[in-house]
Amino acid sequence: MPRYKVLEPGFHDGRMYKPNHAKSGRRVVHTDKPLKPVPTWLKAMKEETAAEKKSRIAKQKKTAKADADKAAEDKSDIDAVTFTDQSPGSSVETLG
Repeated sequence: MPRYKVLEPGFHDGRMYKPNHAKSGRRVVHTDKPLKPVPTWLKAMKEETAAEKKSRIAKQKKTAKADADKAAEDKSDIDAVTFTDQSPGSSVETLG
């Protein structure tokens, strides 16, 4: 899988890539086929070894799991907060 290091901001396949885009991890463009010609805002990188690929995938899985855990925690916090009494027999009064 060809990889390209991002030198300047640019678009590829509908996504924005930036060289200092640390949050989203879009500092490297991965493609199925080599780009010909290579855009000026990209620089070809050497092929990824099996160990590097395994490490990258493990890191992505770890991040995805942490994100899912945080989302579940946030959902439970949001579900715990109510603004009205929802017990049976209670009523909500409105100004009208």
